[in-house]
Amino acid sequence: MKKSIFILTFLLLFIGLSNANEFGQHVGVIKSEWLNDGRKMKLLEDYHYIDPYGISWIAPKDSIIDGASIPQAAWSLIGGPYEGKYRNASVIHDVACKKKDRDWSKVHEAFYYAMRAYGVEELKAKTMYGAVYHLGPRWKIVMTKSTDKEMSTAYVDSIKKQFPDSSFEVSSEPEYTVMQGVQKDFKFPTGLEIVSVIVKPPSQTLNEVGFKKLREEIEEKNLTLDQIRNYRKNME
Repeated sequence: MKKSIFILTFLLLFIGLSNANEFGQHVGVIKSEWLNDGRKMKLLEDYHYIDPYGISWIAPKDSIIDGASIPQAAWSLIGGPYEGKYRNASVIHDVACKKKDRDWSKVHEAFYYAMRAYGVEELKAKTMYGAVYHLGPRWKIVMTKSTDKEMSTAYVDSIKKQFPDSSFEVSSEPEYTVMQGVQKDFKFPTGLEIVSVIVKPPSQTLNEVGFKKLREEIEEKNLTLDQIRNYRKNME
């Protein structure tokens, strides 16, 4: 009898862990204090989320959270940034949107998975994802690599394939370029150059009315994340 109970407990634990890993895992609890302005709060400890790809998203201690990454235009439809189970995910999202050191679209995708990992139901999480993807913040990113002249074109082309809807600026500095943080007398070997690719995000084309229609379609058809991302394209 005891053996059966042990096996059943193990199976339930295994199933629970499997479901958690499907969307990633939150580590710890959020400890914070409200600031005097009545809107912002400060984290008293680091807070971590590990997404399904094993990437760690950290909201460091002393981070100031204000919910600005959740577009106000969507609040009347989906609620404010501190309401419901998605609060913890919004903390991770808020910090990542302020740091801007990762691709904006990946930040919004991590927000979706962080919501699901915390128990937000699927249609609600997809609606929230649609709001931040189409109405939320976007920013450019700079990708830099030291490469030889023959491979620099291939490197740029590979980046363009990763961001098919973006525009680009490419800067190929001459060889012997001194990188930031490297001593001034350091020189790259002959034949190498620094290639910097500035990836500019596509313009936002969905307004509040369009988002309301998107929300209705998510609820009616349970759109995939890819369909949500391409929603404006599909309307044209």
